[in-house]
Amino acid sequence: MQHLKNLPTLYKENLTLFFNHLSKRHQASYLLPLRLFIGLGWLRAGLEKLSDPMWRSGYKLQLFFEEQVFTGQVPFLGYENLIITFFSEQVVFLSGLIMVGQLLCGIAIATGMFTRLALLAAMFMNLNFMLAGRVNPSAFYLMMQLVLLRSNAGLIFGIDIWLNRKWRLLPTYPLYSRYKYYFNFFTQGKLGLRLTLSFLVGICLAFNFFTTSIRPLTCLENISMLSSIQLFTSYLNACVDLKHLLDDPAIFLCLFFGFLALSVVLSHKRVYD
Repeated sequence: MQHLKNLPTLYKENLTLFFNHLSKRHQASYLLPLRLFIGLGWLRAGLEKLSDPMWRSGYKLQLFFEEQVFTGQVPFLGYENLIITFFSEQVVFLSGLIMVGQLLCGIAIATGMFTRLALLAAMFMNLNFMLAGRVNPSAFYLMMQLVLLRSNAGLIFGIDIWLNRKWRLLPTYPLYSRYKYYFNFFTQGKLGLRLTLSFLVGICLAFNFFTTSIRPLTCLENISMLSSIQLFTSYLNACVDLKHLLDDPAIFLCLFFGFLALSVVLSHKRVYD
C-alpha cells in the first residue's frame, strides 16, 4: 500500500526528469526557424549579387562607396580613409569576396554546418556594413546572429551533429587538451572575465565619440531650457536628432558591444552557478 501511495510522487519526479533532459537536449530547437531565416536571407542576398553583372564587375560597390563618402554617411574617419585609399581600389575583388561570403554563410547557417564559424563571418560582414554607415538591415541581422552564436543552434537538424561525432576523438590529442584547459581557465576565471569586459566596455565607450544624433555640447549650452517644463521638448530636439537616432551606427554598435558584455557576465555567472 505504501508503494501505491508513492506512485503519484514517483510519476511526477520521473516526468520532471524526462522534460528536463528533453529541454537540455533540444535547448536550441526553438531557434531553428530563426537560423533558417538568417541562412536563407544571406543565401538570397548572395544569389542576387551572383545574377547581377553590375555587381560582379564592381560597379555597384563603387557607387555605394562614393555615395556613403560624399554624403557624409560614414561617421568614422578612419574607416572613411580606408574606403578612399584601399577599398575603392579593390572593388572587383571585394565584390566577389562579399558575394562568395554571403553564399557560403547562407548555406552553412541554413544547413547547420560550421555554424558558429559562419555566424562569425556573417557578423564581420554586418559590422563592416555598419562601419560604412549602412545600419539597415545589418543591425537586425547582427543582433539575431548574436543570439544564434550564444546557443548551439547548429546542433538541431544540422550537419554539426554529424561533424561532432566524427571529431569526438579530437579532445584526446595532448595539444588540443592543453589548449582547451588554458582556454577554459582564462574564460571561466575572474582575470579573463575582467579583461574581456574591459575590452568590450572600452569599445562601447569609444563609439560614443562618433555619435551624430546625440549632441552633448548642445545639451549643455541649452540646459537653461530645463527651467521650464514647456520648453523640455525644444531642449530634447536640440540635444537629440530623433529622426536619425535609430540610423546612427555609432549608437547601435555601442549598444551591441554593451549587450555582448552583458551576455558574457551572465554566461560567466551561469558557469559558477
